[in-house]
Amino acid sequence: MNVTLNNGEPGANAQIRIRGSTSISASKDPLYVIDGLPVQNSESEARGYNTGGSPALGRNPLNAINPSGIVSMTVLKDAAATAIYGSRGANGVVLMETKKVRACQATMEYDTYVAAGTAPRQLGFLSGDEYRAIVQSLVNAGRQPASRLASLGTANTNWERETQRTSLSQNHNVSFAGGNQTTTFRASLNYADQQGVVISNGFTRLHARLNGNREALDGTLRVGYGLQGNLAVAPYASLAPLAADNQARYVFGNTIYTGVVPTVNANPDLKWEQSAQSNIAFDFGFMDARFSGSLEYYSTKTTDLLLTVPVSQTGSSFVSTQLRNVGSLRNRGVEASLDARLYE
Repeated sequence: MNVTLNNGEPGANAQIRIRGSTSISASKDPLYVIDGLPVQNSESEARGYNTGGSPALGRNPLNAINPSGIVSMTVLKDAAATAIYGSRGANGVVLMETKKVRACQATMEYDTYVAAGTAPRQLGFLSGDEYRAIVQSLVNAGRQPASRLASLGTANTNWERETQRTSLSQNHNVSFAGGNQTTTFRASLNYADQQGVVISNGFTRLHARLNGNREALDGTLRVGYGLQGNLAVAPYASLAPLAADNQARYVFGNTIYTGVVPTVNANPDLKWEQSAQSNIAFDFGFMDARFSGSLEYYSTKTTDLLLTVPVSQTGSSFVSTQLRNVGSLRNRGVEASLDARLYE
């Protein structure tokens, strides 16, 4: 099994391949089964809106799972082992088992960690003084006008360092468990907050889980809420870059000069799209898990949707469009599933 992170963003999607890729255009991801219940392996947040360059990738659906609650993981690779899952197991199956409690065992657990991260290396750009020294040599050689050097100023800002930080991450887990000979339960709460090394980048998870068992009936209640920002704004999209334009030519004396004009209407209020997602689900199984299923309600509201809209070209505006945050979108519904092993 090969696991590859698509990028270094906190919460970023991961590419998981079991015995290589099996398709050109169809899904190549394995099926995840948690405590006997299949999990829909779809992006928990849609890919970013492309405003220049490649769009941001979707979020990993496994982000909704608390890693500290997993006690074992088994990978099914061969055809015989995956056959019981049908076509869903064509790319392999990953079985996960979460923590349970033994009868008459009352416990409370709490664990936490704090971590820090930083970029190990820099790209090594020239400093302002080093770049000005190169321009000075070109001016001395007559290959650049003296005005070119004067336009560079005196600053030595390292913009690579200005966009980075020492990131801090924290994770907290608390759980309660107990029961008797016929009934056991385990409740857990997880809070994770991971900052990215790049400023304004991170991942936050709040996860609650309740496992209960009474004789042959097993029921699990899942409640989740997440707030995520969608990195769908290209660099400098809120600013007004300038470019030479043959339609902006002027005559000074006997010389024709080509002027520069804004290519994008600036929008200093531009923000990322933000998605607030909540769900509550009841997973159940009975008759030694021969019958299992789930009933789930979900609600996702995305605000500050990005859209390029037409604008008036009055005043100093040279462009007829502008990227804006224009509205919101809500998706909600109820999902139900029932699985049965009729023959064994």
